[in-house]
Amino acid sequence: ESGEARALLSRDRLSRGDLGRIVSLGLAGQMVEREVTAIFSTLMVLALIFCLFPFVAFPAFFASFLLLRTASALANHLLARATARALREGAPIARHLRNLTIGVGVAGFLWGAMLWPFPGVAEIDPTTFLLVLIALIAVCMLAVTTAQHRPTLLAALFGNALAIAPKILNESSSLGYPALTAYMSFLAVLFFFGRRIESQARRMVILQLRNRRMARRLEIANRSLGRALIKAEDLAHRDVLTGLSNRRAFVRDLSRLRQSK
Repeated sequence: ESGEARALLSRDRLSRGDLGRIVSLGLAGQMVEREVTAIFSTLMVLALIFCLFPFVAFPAFFASFLLLRTASALANHLLARATARALREGAPIARHLRNLTIGVGVAGFLWGAMLWPFPGVAEIDPTTFLLVLIALIAVCMLAVTTAQHRPTLLAALFGNALAIAPKILNESSSLGYPALTAYMSFLAVLFFFGRRIESQARRMVILQLRNRRMARRLEIANRSLGRALIKAEDLAHRDVLTGLSNRRAFVRDLSRLRQSK
């Protein structure tokens, strides 16, 4: 829970704008947490590509790709940690989110650029097929990681499409324009799947918000009830006219004195 969200939740009444802001912060926080932990899965995928390095036909290109993608993953990890820190402290996060969105877009572009040196469909070998499959799975993982924050999701998919479209158009003699349409449809499916995840996450955030607000109201009601009980007990042991202790207070104090002895 971010510092800004805690400050908003402390208010007695929430406007629709406050509620929308809290939900947006919750969704951004979930996306940032996933991006922080995504470094491990990204490095595992890159390690798998490194294991296939001796079998690729363009070692210099893939060496450059591995270096750039590793640097991108580490940069996005640091950006995500900085964004998470700003969320916890209640600091402005617009700049952090913008930088993280750009970084994720670059990551999507690099996954698409990995396919540039591959030949046409007719010349695909098992290593090439495996690398293409890895790239597609990596794009799916990127979409799932960024699903809670729509601008970041769009940046990831747009970056990937920006890298893939020239390759498919260059191979139009063997693949044809339907292949470009098919891949764009694949990205569209990922986008709507991400929207579905975002919708579910939004409902969960709203439910958690309602539960937290209800718990806060119950806590306030319990405190008020406790103060009312203390006041009622004090009134029950005092005379209404004089404000002095009455017979009931004398009996209570006498009983306590006997028990202490």
